[in-house]
Amino acid sequence: MDPVDFDALLHVDPLASTFVAFYAAPADEAGQADRQFPVPSTPALAGVALVAQALHLGGASLGQDCVNTYLSMVSSRGVAITIQP
Repeated sequence: MDPVDFDALLHVDPLASTFVAFYAAPADEAGQADRQFPVPSTPALAGVALVAQALHLGGASLGQDCVNTYLSMVSSRGVAITIQP
């Protein structure tokens, strides 16, 4: 899926999402990156489902891309997260 014409494989549809966020998460030399987010201890969040995917620039020239994009973007697999009580 590529609803915004990035020429990248998207597993999360940003146009159908109610919340889209962009965060910096620099990758190391192996292309690994992580990002931690605090989850407040709020009972109302129990059962909330989220989906996420990472896109970053610059790895395609190193052969790290899933799709050869014109912006040298690299896409990760998507992940589904459900907040537990």
